[in-house]
Amino acid sequence: MTTKSRRLALVAFLATAGLLISACSSSGGSPGAITGGENSTAAGNLGLKEAADYIAANAKNPTGIGVSDLKEAPPKGKKVIMLLVTPQPVAARVATGMREGSAALGWDFSTINAGSSPADAIKAFEAALQQTPDAICICGTADSTVFTSQIAEAKSKGITVIQNVGAEGPVGGVLANVAGSDQIVLYAKLVAAYFITESGGKGRAGLFNINAFPILKAFTGAFIAAVKTWCPGCTVDDQNQQLADVGTKTPANVVAYFQRNPQAKWAVFGNGDTALGVSTALKTAGISGINIIGESPSAPNLEALKTGDERAWAGYPVEMMGWRTIDALARHYAGDDVAAAVAVPLPGQMITKANVNTIAIEQGQYVAVAGFRDQFKKAWHVG
Repeated sequence: MTTKSRRLALVAFLATAGLLISACSSSGGSPGAITGGENSTAAGNLGLKEAADYIAANAKNPTGIGVSDLKEAPPKGKKVIMLLVTPQPVAARVATGMREGSAALGWDFSTINAGSSPADAIKAFEAALQQTPDAICICGTADSTVFTSQIAEAKSKGITVIQNVGAEGPVGGVLANVAGSDQIVLYAKLVAAYFITESGGKGRAGLFNINAFPILKAFTGAFIAAVKTWCPGCTVDDQNQQLADVGTKTPANVVAYFQRNPQAKWAVFGNGDTALGVSTALKTAGISGINIIGESPSAPNLEALKTGDERAWAGYPVEMMGWRTIDALARHYAGDDVAAAVAVPLPGQMITKANVNTIAIEQGQYVAVAGFRDQFKKAWHVG
């Protein structure tokens, strides 16, 4: 598939995803069952077909990073600081991608731990301002709306502010929001399509996510919206988790949920890290037949697919997203079109035991496109 044809396909995805966003309603994070409503059997059958078609459209291995070549190489010597606002391993992977991309451009890159509260994140932003970098990245889960005064100060000092995986924004003074809520909707829809088709349009799922983080709450809402749209015979039980629960209380919470709801056979997670320890806990409790699925798998999730301990994951190329963030800055400093590049979604696909050995994996992690780093370097005229 050429870059042009791939881009047209991805734009079509976004158009469809926009319908889901408009239909999406927040679950509020409290446990509760969400069913498909009063749609007819005919509507349910149509939804099954649409879900199956969506899975089929996302079955092939991606081949391109989705962005065009710059007109000229961006200037060297830029200094970028990333605010690391979540302690989950996935955030460290974003930092790895940004560090690699910065190095390829001859830029300096560093991180500041932004803690787990808005107050901590604001302090981290202010600390970054004191270092007078060329750019500050609000990464992971804190929206740019939290930093209004700090963004204004950055602008007054000529510092570029960019964000990634923010559920909202960007607000005025922020260059772009890379891989925001539009992106997460695509992956949530893909996970929902798998759940619907593989359960025959009659499944019940426990959805385990950390809704305190806006971007993860966006996944929850988009997953529920897709199930409502496509599957009137399906049920989703929203089981909100806390960050401190991951790897500690969450496995026990999952066990307790399936003990209370033996008819449920699906466990859905907002990212692979949240599923840490779950399959072992289920085995220990003597519970079998549970299908563990979700988006953004880490290396242990991919290994669990191979052993059959987990069922399926929507591949999210986390490191590539870090490179895409640097790409947006590169386009800004080179005087290129930032908005057009950011509008192109990241590639991805549904990963199962059937294809896990044929997808692009580097250093144990899903990267979507083999050799993606070289494609960025070519686009930037470096390396």
